[in-house]
Amino acid sequence: MATALHAAFDLCRTIRQECSHVLEGPDKTSFLINRQQCALLFNKLLETEKTLEAIQDKLPAGDTPSLSFPSYVGTAAQELFSVLKAANKTVIEDCLCNGRWMESALREGGDLKETFGEILYDLQWYIVVLRSIFLDWTFRDG
Repeated sequence: MATALHAAFDLCRTIRQECSHVLEGPDKTSFLINRQQCALLFNKLLETEKTLEAIQDKLPAGDTPSLSFPSYVGTAAQELFSVLKAANKTVIEDCLCNGRWMESALREGGDLKETFGEILYDLQWYIVVLRSIFLDWTFRDG
């Protein structure tokens, strides 16, 4: 469970940093997706990272979760990790770094905008789920 949280956190941070380099880089016009979409993804990744960090800070030291920590957090973190992998592949690797946006759009059924929207929606969903679990766990433990 803690491993899934750490993996999701690390991947989230990596993707966010890559978005940051593109948004703040010297050639701000070199990427081929909408700049506002990239900024929106950056903000959603930052929000995801902060949520994961808050949960990790509450975990006991080491990889041994406390008995009171909900076991289903690991499942949510694994699902979030899958969304982050999709975000990394579609948005970062294809659209920002390699400029293979057309290939990515065709692979995604021709609608990269829809794929991008799904990634943002899924990130928001897991932020809400993890925050809800975290708040419930925090108030229950006092």
